[in-house]
Amino acid sequence: MEIVLSPGFSRSLKTIPEEKMELLYNPDLMAEEEIKKTFVARQSLVNELVSLIEKQPQEAGIQHVMILGPHGMGKTTLLLMVKFAVNDSGLADRWLPIKFPEELYGVYDLADFWVETLGLIAAETADEQLRQNAKRLKLEHPNNDELQNVALAAIKEWGLQNNKRLLLLVENFDQVLKQIEGNHDSSRLRDVLMHEKSMFLLGGATSLSHKKRANNHALDDLFKFYSLDELKFEQTQNLLRSRAEVDQIPDFIEKLGANHSRLRALEYFTGGNPRLVLILYRVVRQTDLSEVRLALEKLLDEVTPYYKAKVETLPAQQRKIVDHIARVSSETKEALSPKEIAGALRLPPNQVSSQLKRLSRLGYVRSANLRGRSSYYTLSEPLYAIWHQLRFGRDDRLRIHRLITFLRIWYEFEEIGPESYHDHIYAMTSVVGNQPRSEISVEQVARDGVDGYAALDGDFPGAMAAANLSYSVGQISEALRYLDLALKIRPHDDTAWNNRGVALGSLGRYEEAIASYNRTLEIRPDYDAAWNNRGLAYLKLFIKDSDRGEFDSARSRWAEALDSAKRSRDNDWPNDLAEALLYITKIGQLRFARELIGKSGLEDILFPLARAIDYLHSGENALIEKLSPEVKGIVEVVIEKLRPTANVIPIRRQRRTVN
Repeated sequence: MEIVLSPGFSRSLKTIPEEKMELLYNPDLMAEEEIKKTFVARQSLVNELVSLIEKQPQEAGIQHVMILGPHGMGKTTLLLMVKFAVNDSGLADRWLPIKFPEELYGVYDLADFWVETLGLIAAETADEQLRQNAKRLKLEHPNNDELQNVALAAIKEWGLQNNKRLLLLVENFDQVLKQIEGNHDSSRLRDVLMHEKSMFLLGGATSLSHKKRANNHALDDLFKFYSLDELKFEQTQNLLRSRAEVDQIPDFIEKLGANHSRLRALEYFTGGNPRLVLILYRVVRQTDLSEVRLALEKLLDEVTPYYKAKVETLPAQQRKIVDHIARVSSETKEALSPKEIAGALRLPPNQVSSQLKRLSRLGYVRSANLRGRSSYYTLSEPLYAIWHQLRFGRDDRLRIHRLITFLRIWYEFEEIGPESYHDHIYAMTSVVGNQPRSEISVEQVARDGVDGYAALDGDFPGAMAAANLSYSVGQISEALRYLDLALKIRPHDDTAWNNRGVALGSLGRYEEAIASYNRTLEIRPDYDAAWNNRGLAYLKLFIKDSDRGEFDSARSRWAEALDSAKRSRDNDWPNDLAEALLYITKIGQLRFARELIGKSGLEDILFPLARAIDYLHSGENALIEKLSPEVKGIVEVVIEKLRPTANVIPIRRQRRTVN
């Protein structure tokens, strides 16, 4: 089932121009043109923000803006694009955009903020005198209130002298508020933002839900809020393509197309986070994606520094809570209540609830409120949850591997047309072509034609060679004729009986094919190819009976397919069975599929499908809302696809070869 990429897919980092390497954490250092070329999905928001700037009143009453989104969602790049757009337009005559650094560790009060603003104006305009003036003010006015006043006055004076207003592009504005959280400074900042006509603040933050207050008024009621949504799959593809074009990687689009379903499985775990998508880009660029599990492990290795830093910045008690949620939800796939967490960690429930609310604001956990009952908490991001889980042990890795398998199978379904299923399912069967040597070779048969060998009653290898050649060129009836001839010569040859079953199955004569496989297995009970082929023939009959609504007969076929699967050494059988049940759901037989999932021991690999069916039958929101993030999104996708149950999306698999 795996698609092997063409040679040369792996590309050494050394072959990529160093000046065009993607910067995951410092996009400010990238060239302007490079940022523009790799900017996707948010251009309409940039246009809207620029229009909003243009429409701001000349007097007081400016409507400031705050962009909300988790870390890595693209707030920095968005602010840079707004800056470029202003500078490239007529607004540059009236506005000076100044971009603040992402980390303002030196800003501890409002005086620091205004001095930093002065310094950034000086840097943006290459005004050395203004830079020196900012340094002088700090030395001459050690009192915070005085420094606030004189620094703000200097900013206003610069604006009047240059006939320009300031566009303050402030990242991590929530952290700035936290650092200047004294009531006096907060009140002064609010007054400036409310009444000063010369400044427009466009900020970025992970959250302002804590509603910093000044004089009993929320600071954030001054802002119009925009939330950055996760990238959709096509937008992810555009980002990958744009990045590859900048890096001048040849054949990248073809490589994406050859691995579409695998890439969709990997992309799901990024949660549409642009920073994680760019980390995925590194994996795609350097890794053969024919094995999704290995590619995911590579992706997780790439994000380890990012997530380690994310976890290690938390206080010890919050780390303990996050760790516990990750461990338990990896097994249960569901959220935990504060009471459950408190009991397990031996902490006061009110303390745990308080910490969970903080973690939720910071984006580490997600809360689910169910019909007014207590909140339940899971980790927030799919990849973050999996990163935690894969560090715990073998059982967690096995669970994630099953989830990856489901995703791959699910997306392969979407790539194939409805008519393909019945054509492909039996193509998985194996024809064994390694026959005893004879003076008559396959090459001779190909050169001289096969008809002449029908009279060779005493030459078994010649008859088998003719059968194999006929089968390979699509002359199935002829192949069956030669196989019958071969079996007259050697009635107990297991290979001939197996290949006869394959030929019969290719002609749609599945009952006769099964009889041939059974004869094969009477002669050689450990013949793995025959067990595989027998099971696939029963699977084909199972699908036919299910299509006709003949469920009693379908159950019998399914039981035989399961029996063959258990006797086979082929590790693909769980996937084959899962694919067949996915097909059954696609034709609207949800209850029947759910029954067989439970009876066949496929709950682990088909958990998203089983949970989606349970939800569609019950309508119980808790079945979805309490799910941990690595499975919740998958289940939601499955639910939306199954609601109409009108489109049949079939399956396929590469032909299995057996020696």
